Order: sequence, then C-alpha cells, then structure tokens
Amino acid sequence: MNTSVASARPKTRSRRAVPVVAAVVSASVAALVGSSLSASSASAAATNLTVNGGFESGTTGWFVSSGTGSALSLAAGHSGSNAARVSNTSTGSKTVALNDSVNTVASTKKGTTYTATASVRLTKSGATAGLRVMEYNGSSLKGQQQSQLNLSDTSWHTVTLSYTAASDGASLDLNALGWALPSGGAVDVDDLTLVAGGTVSAPTPTPTPAPTTPATGWRQVWADEFNDTAVDTSKWRVHNNEHTPNETSCQTNRSQNVSESGGVLHIKAQREKYTCSGYTAAWTSGYLDTIGKMSQTYGRFEMRAKLPTAAGTSKGMWPAFWLRPNDGGNGEIDVMEAIGGAAGAKNYNRVSQTLWYDYSGSHPRQNYSYVLPGSTMSDAFHTYTVEWEPGVMRWYVDGVLTWSRDSSIISWINDSAFKKPYNIRLNLQVGGSWPGSPDSSTSSTQDYQVDYVRVYQR
Repeated sequence: MNTSVASARPKTRSRRAVPVVAAVVSASVAALVGSSLSASSASAAATNLTVNGGFESGTTGWFVSSGTGSALSLAAGHSGSNAARVSNTSTGSKTVALNDSVNTVASTKKGTTYTATASVRLTKSGATAGLRVMEYNGSSLKGQQQSQLNLSDTSWHTVTLSYTAASDGASLDLNALGWALPSGGAVDVDDLTLVAGGTVSAPTPTPTPAPTTPATGWRQVWADEFNDTAVDTSKWRVHNNEHTPNETSCQTNRSQNVSESGGVLHIKAQREKYTCSGYTAAWTSGYLDTIGKMSQTYGRFEMRAKLPTAAGTSKGMWPAFWLRPNDGGNGEIDVMEAIGGAAGAKNYNRVSQTLWYDYSGSHPRQNYSYVLPGSTMSDAFHTYTVEWEPGVMRWYVDGVLTWSRDSSIISWINDSAFKKPYNIRLNLQVGGSWPGSPDSSTSSTQDYQVDYVRVYQR
C-alpha cells in the first residue's frame, strides 16, 4: 500500500509501480494449475498455430520486445536441438519478453478457447517464467491472460494457460516471459504451442470456500469475528475526516462507511460530495488499523472477505489487507490487494501480493498476482493469508500456497525491517494511479465485506 505509519494518514500511493498482472503458482503446483486451465479445450483438435515454436529454424518468427538490456540467442533445447534464450544483459533486475513477430492468431472467434503451452527453465534460480496471451482489435487491448511459474531451480518445467476470446476478428499476441531476472540471468523457452479449442460455455462457479484451518503448529492469539453491532474500538482505530493525496475519497468513521452487521465488517465507498481536511471529495470510504491496539513480530495473518471488484461496475476500487511496522520505518507486507474495473477489464479477479523493503527502489519490491479459479473475489468469500517467519514469507488464497519469498531469493528479508512488530490495515481506497478514477459505470455504493481477521503465532 506504500504508506507512512509515522502519522495516521498514508502517503500517496502514486509512487508505486502497477503490480504485474499474472496468475502465479509455485512450481510444485504448476501441473495442477496447468491441467485445470486447459481442461475446457482438451477435446479440441490440437493444431499448433505457432511459427517455429520449437526453434529448430533458429529465432525466425520471434523477437525480443523488452527493449534495451535484453538479448535473444539460442540454447540447448528441451525436446530438440534448440531453445530460445532471452537474457537480461542489464546491471539490475529486469523482466524480459519473447514475442511472436506476427500475432499467432490472425482472427479470433468469440467464445473460442485457445491453449498455450511451453517448456521453460531459468539459468539462475529464484525468478519467474511463464506465458502471456493478449487479444487485440487493432491497437485496442480486449483481454489478456498470463500464467507464471515461480522457480527455485534451473530444470525444465511446463507452463500452460488458456484464454477465451472476447470478440470476433481480433488477433492474439503470444509471449514468453521471464519476470525479475537477475543481471546475467536468462529464461530458455522451447516446445511453444498455441492451439484453438472448441467454443465453451462459462465455467460453473465453485462453491464459496469455507474458512481455512491453519496448519498444525499455529495457535490463535488475536481475532475479530465481527459479530458485534458496532466496530470494536478496543481492537481497531477507525480513520475519520482524512484524505489521502492521489485518491478521490474522504475516509470517515460514519456508519455509512464503516459498520458491522450480520457477522460481517462492512467498509463501504459511497459516491457523495464530502469535505475533509480542506478537500472536497466525490466519494467517501473507510479505513481501519490496529495501531496502538495490536501488533506482533512474525505469525500467520488471515482475512476472509468478499471484495467490491465486480466486473464492469467497480472501476476505481482498491480494497486491501496489509501490514506495516509500528515504528513507521522500512517494510510492508501486502497480504491482499485488488482493483475493480470497467466493462472489458481483466483485473477484477486478480489478487496482488507484495513485499516491500522501502519505496525508493533501493531494494526491488517483490510482487505477484494470482487469478482465482472458479468463483470470483466479488461473488464469494475467500481467505487471504500470509505466514511470516524468520527469513521466509508464504502467501495463500483459500488455503492454497500461491508464492513465497525467502532469504535464498532476497537477502534483505533477514534485515531488521522484518524483525519488528507490524500492525494490520484494512481499507477501501477510491482512485489512484493503479485502479484509476471511478467513472459513470462504477456503482455508487461499493461494499468490502470482511467475515473475520485472525492472527496466529507458533
């Protein structure tokens, strides 16, 4: 969330880069994710639409689209003689992209599922590799899908994704990427395919996930189940009459913005004219934290919530569940962030999970996004969890490990910034550089519903 704890009011979040939009899985669960993504087109005829996807004709049909600091060459292949190698030739961390010279699909059919697969490996472990498909009608992006593998070795792995075309007559751009490669690192790509499947109906939503049970060894030390008739102020501070630069709302403690009912905490954004701190806002919203109430070093932090990110009606919404140190210094752990979107946007079902050392860029932030399978973040309650232990952090959605960071990947996770007490923040930001401002398509009342927040220790 990129804010200061020195005061109750956060700084503007305009400094932060937009999180990578991607579906992230660890290598250990990649096969499961790949099989579920491709199930809808498994019965379709498998005609590979790529040009030279095995790179036996060198790099013909492919180029590097990641600009200065990246280079394309050949390496030993996975199933043939050659693989494409995209290297980071810069002095710092860099995301590199291998792009088809001509969009692989020239004319889409709305509702048709296209499945991409590739063999990928890293030359230096501890980074991420994967695929991306983008649908374009001329220069207008109609949709995209990405799938990543967070790799801790240099072996070959298979990555798979499926994308269902949103329109007729568009083209599909196919990329293979290496995210946050270290200087001198590279991603090797082979066996690159894209096949068209049959026309499929919308997936049947999965049932609302039940609250998760923590693994053996964790004991609950703090919780709010939100079963009261009002917010428990012995546990939470509720911000009032505050405005954060770069957003379009005033945060208030009114019941219109922060309330409890039916066993749920409601943090609501309302489209209304309101003045606070000398600023006249077009929206009001809510923000709670546990500063001065509860904080701890290390532990398991979990929230169960339904998010105001419904497709087509939530542009400008930015719900978050995050942790910041009591001393206001370095460090931030974003357990869950998400943004809404207007019609056609593809962000509405992506959970962003981020680890910050500082906001100056001296220590590159670690960020990934995860696409929920089945139901969406807005039509069902889901659990969002981080386990923070010395030298390692693990993020989960609905009890499924999505990614992790440890000292073998980022040495600064052992710094003093992550050896001190952190407090909890819950807020619904309106506007900002990432979600953009609400527009006429945005519903005038948005409700961030929190079933519980629970904290555990070993």
